[in-house]
Amino acid sequence: MCSQKPLPSKGPIEENELLLKSLMNAQEALERQLMLNNKTRFLCRVQEKQIRKLLELQPDFLSYEDLTISVRETEQSILLMDWRFHELYIGNRFFDDVSFNTHLAGETFGIVFKRISEDSDPHPLLRWPTSFRNKKEFSILTRENVKNEALSELSTSDWKLLQRIIDVMLSLTADPTALDLPANISRHNLMQGLKKFITMIRSWPSVLRYDEIKLSSIQEIPGYEALSISLADASLGKLHWPSIEYRLATADILPQEFGKNPRIEFPESMSSVLENWFIETSDDRGSRLELRFAHPQDMDVTVWNQISFTDQILIAGIIGSFHLQANDLKQCDKKPPRGWQAWLDVSLTLKQILLKYSTAKKPALI
Repeated sequence: MCSQKPLPSKGPIEENELLLKSLMNAQEALERQLMLNNKTRFLCRVQEKQIRKLLELQPDFLSYEDLTISVRETEQSILLMDWRFHELYIGNRFFDDVSFNTHLAGETFGIVFKRISEDSDPHPLLRWPTSFRNKKEFSILTRENVKNEALSELSTSDWKLLQRIIDVMLSLTADPTALDLPANISRHNLMQGLKKFITMIRSWPSVLRYDEIKLSSIQEIPGYEALSISLADASLGKLHWPSIEYRLATADILPQEFGKNPRIEFPESMSSVLENWFIETSDDRGSRLELRFAHPQDMDVTVWNQISFTDQILIAGIIGSFHLQANDLKQCDKKPPRGWQAWLDVSLTLKQILLKYSTAKKPALI
């Protein structure tokens, strides 16, 4: 019986060479993958740039793959229409599916967005209105005596989305070849209801909107207290600001005088946002534009008159909408030691003084 000779084992030098070759192959594969990833990222940036240019030329661009509508009638003779858009691109946002309900009673129209639970994504809304936070439905109706204050709580993106959805529905309804309505839906009533709805939306008072809000910091030192707040994708009417940072503050000698000398401050980061930002004050808290007020009716008109009208609109919008901002911030973990009502009172002082001054000099800003 012949015995097999054992295979010669590789020496340390051969093993090191194999290991080195394996590492080099892995390095080459990694470099190829990195080059591919860089090329993909570059192509994405190019496409994003082209999309932005196209949207500047066609800001109302919209597309979708499919639309389905189903109808049911309630005991109160209200027609409930379920709208479902598949692969919807609207307002520079893409959705796999967007669904919502509309109510139609005669020419009275309403739209309803639903969420599964309080903790669920409020899709397609970016932010669920604070006043509806405990409800699974957010409804907007054109019926008389119906309050729609939550419209002021909609984010910048959601406000645009709502308007575009209604525009699309109106355009589709106006063209019988574009939308085949169920037999029990009056095209005339639906069109009239949509027109009333969009008239209500377009005549809604301008309010400062934003997609995100953050209480960046709380300052409490002897004689000075402040809330630092940042807003992302803020808008007011046709004006838009990618980001806003400001401080609502008060400088009072005695604690019991809290809010007697309020002010709104804009740090140096706002120099590229405000058209006429300038260093009004500079100290250990940094350089800033500071607009000071004094209870009950005084304000620094010298600073106010040095900034542009657009800057004045923004400041008025911030002050006028602080109660809405506070409602959003109340949902966060960070809370001012004095409580939100104390700061709401501060903002109310600013609002009353600014309203009195602006109406005496020119049409009211807030």
